[in-house]
Amino acid sequence: MRIQPILQFTARKFDVDFQKPTVSLSASMTSPSISSARSALQQGRLGCARRGFTLIEVLMVVTALAIIAGVVVPQVTTVIDDAKNSAMLKDLREVTMAIERYRMDHAGTPPDLIQNDTLVQLIQKTDADGNIGTGAQQIYGPYLPEIGKNPLNGVARVFRVNSAPPSSLSTRVGWVYHPASGQIWAGLFGEAVDLTAVQVQGAAEVAAH
Repeated sequence: MRIQPILQFTARKFDVDFQKPTVSLSASMTSPSISSARSALQQGRLGCARRGFTLIEVLMVVTALAIIAGVVVPQVTTVIDDAKNSAMLKDLREVTMAIERYRMDHAGTPPDLIQNDTLVQLIQKTDADGNIGTGAQQIYGPYLPEIGKNPLNGVARVFRVNSAPPSSLSTRVGWVYHPASGQIWAGLFGEAVDLTAVQVQGAAEVAAH
């Protein structure tokens, strides 16, 4: 009869002694971690609030960008000009070779017919005398699909000249052709030109006078 109270008392004591370290252990692990996290968060907010750019730093950045732009922009312009010159020389060589092939097929006679601002004998079929057409006698050509725009100024028009070499190529646009010799040059004016706008303006000035 004495055994039962002793067992109950021992169980209760065991429960109390077992739970106390658990509660104190969890509390000891949780409290420092929360406080350290809060302090780290506060320090981060203070650090972010302190960051910023001063006027001197902004001026230094602007000055550096201006120096870089002054160095890079001229180089880019030079590269673009070099690319245009290379494209112009390539197109000029193709037209020159087409003229030479035409001369080989026509007993050394260069093309001399300019219609619609282009050398039509290079882009259409011709007979042995250079007459263009689509008949059975037109067995030569075409030597080019088209005469393209001069890459320097965007003009594809072929201008006839009576003297070779022509003067003032630096002020000319498109292509400059001398029919008597079969020589062709590129106009070296280096800016894009809209011939339609120029012709309309010229016609208006003539009408005004």
